[in-house]
Amino acid sequence: MTAPDIVKLRARIRALLAKTVAAGCTEAEAETAAARARELMREHGLTEEVLLGFEIVELHMPLTKRPAITDPLGAAIALACQCQTWFRVGDNRARVYYGFEPDTLVAEYLHEVAYATVERARAEFRASPEYKRRRTAKTRKGAMDAFVQGFTDALIRKIAPAGQPDAREVEKKRKIELALL
Repeated sequence: MTAPDIVKLRARIRALLAKTVAAGCTEAEAETAAARARELMREHGLTEEVLLGFEIVELHMPLTKRPAITDPLGAAIALACQCQTWFRVGDNRARVYYGFEPDTLVAEYLHEVAYATVERARAEFRASPEYKRRRTAKTRKGAMDAFVQGFTDALIRKIAPAGQPDAREVEKKRKIELALL
């Protein structure tokens, strides 16, 4: 289907959806128009977002240069926001969210809030007696890693929608798929 065809189809569906009782149609006409609009959307695989003309966008959220324990947070955010996600590697490592603009904007917001929450919790743990009683840098790093892992897992369980696959498993599958490319 070409771009002009899609534009015509969108206009036709919008016109059908505009036929309402409030617009002066009878109830039977409005129901028939709504049914035909749903049928056209189903036939051509159009969603309400596409029909409304939401653009598909790609947002890049900067990450640390090396993989981190918190990286699976992005997969949970993408699942919750119904977008796709992947890593951009290289000098400017980033988490990329791809989808309809409203979904990716919510993903961007959740990303910023979740990562800021992890950093705040990390700072609080660093100031705690549990962390300070560790004597060597190695044991402090191990305690911090364990804390961040647990905190991240708890955030993932809160962010990921019920019934969705575990975000860490999704992340592992994506890494395997990328490795096979």
